[in-house]
Amino acid sequence: MSQKKIILYFIILVALEFFSINLVRQRVWVGIESFALLLMIFYLIINQRKITISTQFNWLIITYFVGLTISIFSAYVFHHQSIIESLAGYTSFAFIILYYYLHKKRYKIKTLEKCILACGIIFQIIYWFEIKTNATLFGFFWGDPSTGVVRVMFNGRHIFILSYYLILSRFRLNIKSILLLLFSLSTILLMETRQLIIPALLITAYHFRSYILKSFITVIAIAATVTFVIAQNDTLITALIGKSQKEISENRIGADRWETAYYYLFAYNKNLFTRIFGDGLATPGSAYGNQMLNLGKETSFSPSDVGPLGYAAFLGIVWAISVILMVYKSLRIKTPYRFIYARYYMLNVLATLFFGEKQFVQASSIIVLAIVFYILDKTNYEMKPDRLEDNEAELDNEYLLHSEIPPVLITV
Repeated sequence: MSQKKIILYFIILVALEFFSINLVRQRVWVGIESFALLLMIFYLIINQRKITISTQFNWLIITYFVGLTISIFSAYVFHHQSIIESLAGYTSFAFIILYYYLHKKRYKIKTLEKCILACGIIFQIIYWFEIKTNATLFGFFWGDPSTGVVRVMFNGRHIFILSYYLILSRFRLNIKSILLLLFSLSTILLMETRQLIIPALLITAYHFRSYILKSFITVIAIAATVTFVIAQNDTLITALIGKSQKEISENRIGADRWETAYYYLFAYNKNLFTRIFGDGLATPGSAYGNQMLNLGKETSFSPSDVGPLGYAAFLGIVWAISVILMVYKSLRIKTPYRFIYARYYMLNVLATLFFGEKQFVQASSIIVLAIVFYILDKTNYEMKPDRLEDNEAELDNEYLLHSEIPPVLITV
């Protein structure tokens, strides 16, 4: 399939997505779109033998799809949700095919990094616009007004988080780096989400340990930057502290998630088959979707709050295990220090996996994971001595010899 055909294919998919906004009523469009996505998945998986760079996540991704497929039939058998209705709710998972597409086209990491940075900055501009104008063009406000924590929620934050770690890994003591880092760190604080703020601050502190040892001026510059960010977001930080204190005083901190995890692990599925293979994901607007919507209102439990522990009830243990193993594998792959941002992002994924970030479920998360997995594959493959002699390899003098920080191999 040529590059022009690939581009045309995705344009058609986007057009079909536009015409199938109402996922259930527009069943014809949903069926065509889902079938097209399935064709793309099978085409890339079958032709992945032509890929020269080792696809280290291949079998885990196939297992991921096997788990999803079985759960679709569970929804059909136990909840009478048609296959087409289920596919409408499962289309976001198909974005993992980006992993195979990047491998097939062998995109340069430098090109991907420019895209990541551009998307991250665009996301931040939109986010600040939403916050400062109280607009809801791209997302919606959500939170607990009684604690002062009110968030804007919309897709795209995962690519922004990756862009933050990219900015962090390339930080140098100059105006451009300081402003970019300050802007991005302020945006993370502006999100008022503890499961994003805490990992970001911890990883940032860990990264700067080497800079702090270099010079006193660096320490002053970093301290001044962090102090300025905190000062500019004083009300937000106060609100988050107040929310945490309220939960502690009510003995509720973490309790909701424990209850949610227990419910989906032990109380939700009643028969052995659905406990292992999942009950099937409900498509909004379908009869099964309305049933789950009412259940959510009654119990106030959401599977996204506990990640794989919650979604395992719907997508199965096979799917949940593949997700956990993908995270584990990503943290075991050796990669040069220059690409440490990929490791940082996966540590962030690990930290938020069970805390409501919809990792491996939301389209924006799956797209970024596909990109990160490709970067890990490519850098690990090209680290080999025989690959460094290849003119097409990217890990040559530009990436290794000219780096200010030695290309130390990081392993877990």
